[in-house]
Amino acid sequence: MSLVPGIFGINEPIIFGLPIVLNPVLLIPFALVPTINIIISYFCMELGLVNYTNGIQLPWTTPPIISGFLVSGWQSSVLQALLIY
Repeated sequence: MSLVPGIFGINEPIIFGLPIVLNPVLLIPFALVPTINIIISYFCMELGLVNYTNGIQLPWTTPPIISGFLVSGWQSSVLQALLIY
C-alpha cells in the first residue's frame, strides 16, 4: 500500500486497509495523536513560535508541509514536519 493517499488527506485506504475499524488498540492512538497535535500547534501559536494563519483557503489535497508554508510561513512547515515525525 502506498503512503500517497495518507499524505494527501485521503484516509479511507488507511482506515479500512489497516484494521483500525473496530480495533480499540489502534483506534485509541488514531484518535489521540491528532488531538495532541492540535494542542501542540495551539501552544506554539500562542507562544509566538509559529505565526497565526493568514486566511488563505487551500485545496484539501494540499500536502501538509506545503500547506503549512503557504498559510503560515516556514515555521509552520517545520512544526508540521515535527508533528508528522
